[in-house]
Order: sequence, then structure tokens, then C-alpha cells
Amino acid sequence: MRNTATDVIVGAKIIVRAVILANLTLPNRRLRKHAMDKLGKIEASIKEFGFLVPLVVDRDQQIVVGELRYQAALNLGMKTAPAVLAHHLTPAQVRAYRIADNKLAEGSVWLPDALGDEFKHLLTLDFDLDKTGFGPAAIEGILSKQLAGENAPVRVAEASHLRRRDLFSAASHWVMCGDSLIAEDVDRLMRGEKADFSINDLPYNAKIEGNVSTRKGASAHREFEMASGEMTGVEFYAFLLAVMEMLKRHCRSGAIIEAFMDWRNVHRLIAAAEAAGLDYLNLICWVKNAAGMGSLFRSQHELVGVFRAPGAAHTNRVQLGKHGRQRTNVWAYDGYSGFGSERKKDLDRHPTPKNVQMIQDAILDVTGKGDIVLDLFGGGGTTMIAAERAGRSSRLMEIDPRYCEATLRRFQEETGQAARRQAYRSVSSSYRTSLRDLRPQSLARHMQDTLTLPAVDAHPVR
Repeated sequence: MRNTATDVIVGAKIIVRAVILANLTLPNRRLRKHAMDKLGKIEASIKEFGFLVPLVVDRDQQIVVGELRYQAALNLGMKTAPAVLAHHLTPAQVRAYRIADNKLAEGSVWLPDALGDEFKHLLTLDFDLDKTGFGPAAIEGILSKQLAGENAPVRVAEASHLRRRDLFSAASHWVMCGDSLIAEDVDRLMRGEKADFSINDLPYNAKIEGNVSTRKGASAHREFEMASGEMTGVEFYAFLLAVMEMLKRHCRSGAIIEAFMDWRNVHRLIAAAEAAGLDYLNLICWVKNAAGMGSLFRSQHELVGVFRAPGAAHTNRVQLGKHGRQRTNVWAYDGYSGFGSERKKDLDRHPTPKNVQMIQDAILDVTGKGDIVLDLFGGGGTTMIAAERAGRSSRLMEIDPRYCEATLRRFQEETGQAARRQAYRSVSSSYRTSLRDLRPQSLARHMQDTLTLPAVDAHPVR
């Protein structure tokens, strides 16, 4: 056999040559069935890195190894590709090597910590991880396990220098000290953007003192600014309806909207969401590691309504566990009713803190990299921290300046990135939402004669 200028001689028998793809043939029998998306991934890899792994062809120019790479090259319009000329193999060796090459690749597993470190390093270089051949859900499943640690909580100050309508940006996140029921406030926070997902720790219309917290004196938690036990059942339904209408307006079609609620008012939450035109998809039960307060039965769970903004299909990154994300409508995460080392610090920040990993997992379920996550009841900033860890961009509204300040301080301690105050600009009249008056008392006045709900009024836990 005569060597050509395009030959690369490797050892005494191995030659790598640029072969004409049109002259090659495929084996008569296919040994493996490949996933439907594998060919597209190989094409993307070749476009990004080049054709770095040669084909293997026998003396009859039949492909021994590399059938998918051959097909990908044809799809990309390539005329030639590098190939190892296995002319020294007998027909029996060719058959055996085809089997061996496919089988030997099965004898290894990924080391998730090392792989996660590589992914994180590539992210710092702004490299598209999809080009590694891993799907987005698989990548995030690996990264989320490395970012699951809790951050050091920040204590809420007795007073704050922040004022209502203060707006801050920090990295890709925006936080506003404002009212979630005032259309202009939410317009200013969103700046014309639509959220891809929303998760909200709604007030439950229950007093903090005696129901949620037993703290007294200087360490006692203040009541929430709204829906802290002062509303009637009709008023609280109107409040929830106002929230759901606001969320629907500021979420894109198909966006998932999740809202925490207790057992006393979950029927009102579902009724309000459906009245606002949202699709009711599921009800999740967050089971905590320890029970909280209660009477006959101490409460050890919270409920999460799962809704969808109509008009499009929702994003599904779970895919029934296909990429290792085994998710159900029962969430088992630590709560803050036990006696863990971080319990006091978290409760210093907020009377009803949520588990960061739980919120991060919820974000990963239904969003992609860079998507916008909206939380109209920002509290102590858990959604902002979870979104940052997941590589998402958050929008938080919080009416209490003390919690806004705690959120910004917490984010800075977590990331080292300081928030920047944004200059106030009134939203133009042409840009304002056209929602009617969303204050719950106003809505309630119009509902008294027509509203039909189960006869369960808001009441404190006994």
C-alpha cells in the first residue's frame, strides 16, 4: 500500500488518512440502538471541536467503528473525514473489534464531584455546557448537588434605612421594597420582562405571635405587613385573587406558578388561582423533619399549590427522572421546628424561613439557565439565593424594608457581590398595568353578595 501526503503513520501498522465519505459503506448489521438526540449532540460536538476522533475502516472501506460520527459528518456537509485504516485486521478481528469497542466503553462511571468541578470551571469561562454532550437537566442535577450547602443567615435589624419603592440590582437579580398588590410597583420591578417561573411564600392570614412563633420580648417577630390574621375569609380570598392576577400578568404563557399555603386556606388559594385564569396542575406537600405548633395534631407540613399561566406548555426538566431528578409531589426537606445548629440564625432572619435547597430544586424543575424567577413575597431572600445557585435571574418584591435589607446583606455574604440602588423612575401611564384596584378590601366589597366558598373562616391555631 502506497502512503500519500495525507497519511499519518502511527506505528508499523496504523495509518490515519483523510477518506472520502461517499466511498464508505456501513456494516450490514447495527449492534447498538442510540438515543434519538445522540446524533444531534455529535453534530454539535464536531462543529465546536472539529472531527477529533477518527473513523475506523477496513480494507473494503466499510466502517468498523464510528457509524454515528460518519452520519453526523454527512449531515454537516463534510466530504472527507479522518479515518484509521485497519487493513491489518482479519475479517474475524474486524467483527470482534466492533463488539469490543462498543462494550469496553460501558465499564466506567462518572465521578460526580470531579465532573461537577469541571462544569463549574467551564462556567467561569462562559462555555456552553450543552456542548459537552450532557443535557441541561443532567448538568444541573450534578451542579445542584455541589451547591446544596446552606449559607450563613443574616439577622434582621430592628430598623432599616431603606424606603418603600427603593429598587436594587445585584448581579442578575433585582429586589424592590414595594407592595405586591400595587401594579406600578410590580411593573417597575419587572421592567417589561416576563417571569419564566414564580414561587411565593404567601402570608397565611395567621398571627405570628402564638401561632407561628412563641418568642417574647426583644426576640419576638413582628407581624407581617399584610394578611397576618387581620383579614376575614372573604378579604383573604380577595387578597389571594389579587396576587394570582398579578402573577398571571407578569409571567409568560406556560410559566409554572407555585405558592405555599397552610391547610386552613389552601381551598381559598386554589379557588383564587382558578378564578384568575390559571391552570391548576398539582398540590405538593412539604413534609418537614419535625412538627411545629398545633392543637389536636401538631403541624408538620406545608402545602404548595402548583399552577400554570395559560397559553403554552410548561417547561419540564424532571422528565420522570430520566436525568436523575427523581421528583414527586411530596417534598421531604428540613424545616425550622427542630433544634439544628442553624435554626436560631434562620429564625432571626424570618419567622417562616424556607429551605434553600428546596427552593433551588423547585427552580431546577421547570426552568433553564438564565430564566427569570419571580417572588412577590421575598421575605429573607431565600429565592434570590436559590436562583443564584441555580444560575437563574430572580425578581423579588418585599414590602418590609427590614427584610429587603436582610436579603441584600445575605446575598452579599453569599456571593461577595454588593447591591446597587437604582434611581427611581415613575412608570409611564402607557406602560402601567390595566388591572383594577387590587387591594383585598376593595375587591371584597364587590364579592360579598356573589362569592361562594366553603364556610371555613380564618382562625388562629388552638
